[in-house]
Amino acid sequence: MGRYFSKPFEVIAAPGEYCLTRKTFDCKELFTTSCKITRCGDGGPLINSHGELIGVAFYNPHVIPCLPINIAYKWWEHYKEHGKCCRPFLGLEAKNLIAADLGLIARVIHNFPDAYKGLVVKKIKPDSSADLAGLLVNDVIIKCDEKPVESFLEFFEMIWEKVGVPVELIFVRVDEVTPRQVTIVFNEATSDQLYRWPVPNF
Repeated sequence: MGRYFSKPFEVIAAPGEYCLTRKTFDCKELFTTSCKITRCGDGGPLINSHGELIGVAFYNPHVIPCLPINIAYKWWEHYKEHGKCCRPFLGLEAKNLIAADLGLIARVIHNFPDAYKGLVVKKIKPDSSADLAGLLVNDVIIKCDEKPVESFLEFFEMIWEKVGVPVELIFVRVDEVTPRQVTIVFNEATSDQLYRWPVPNF
């Protein structure tokens, strides 16, 4: 939804579908929508068919990115309490195990039938907290501080308030039969580590 810039400032709405793809955006928290919006919809609410607020949409001439509302809410609550924006630097890239390669899923679930909702590590940044803690590509994170991890966004939300605080992760390694446990401290992201995406010139 959006609103025209000029009088009578009418509300506008563009139908579409919420997509779980990220296209070429660097920001891993951004998803996309097929809504065809104009600049009037930039920063507007993304509403589902039940009238629930599920995200914030941003104008882009090629594809419309949207930020899930739980991430926007988490940022706002943190800003109100601390007066600044704080984002954890994960030091890894990950995606939901259910969206991983079928061969990998089969190998993991063979030994850990309940791990199908875990988070599979796709990339580790050298010398990051994740790297120093011993995480490897294809490890599957299943718990964070004893809470089950079911999605990347849920995991990101879990550690938002834990920057600089030891976090216990339980993960499984492909073809092993015993889960592993590690304590990791996620640092605050510096300006060069923040995610970005293209902003059109108006």
